[in-house]
Amino acid sequence: DSLSSRNAFVSLPADVVRATKIIRDNTGQLWVGTNGYGLRKFNPGVKQFQVYVPHVSVSNLLADRQGRLYARSQLAYGL
Repeated sequence: DSLSSRNAFVSLPADVVRATKIIRDNTGQLWVGTNGYGLRKFNPGVKQFQVYVPHVSVSNLLADRQGRLYARSQLAYGL
């Protein structure tokens, strides 16, 4: 299957141990918080992930009414 915003979470890169939170923004992109591997964004238009804030654990993701994304995070172990 090709990647889409509906099945992207099953195709996370192999180094991602656990997704902690997944939300869709107002543009249709998926934001994935991980346990120790940063914040990742899946763009269905190009069918790939981008890494933001590497080496952190993201415990929560929130979007406000203006579409701004907020992430609660902490440094990953051993860094």
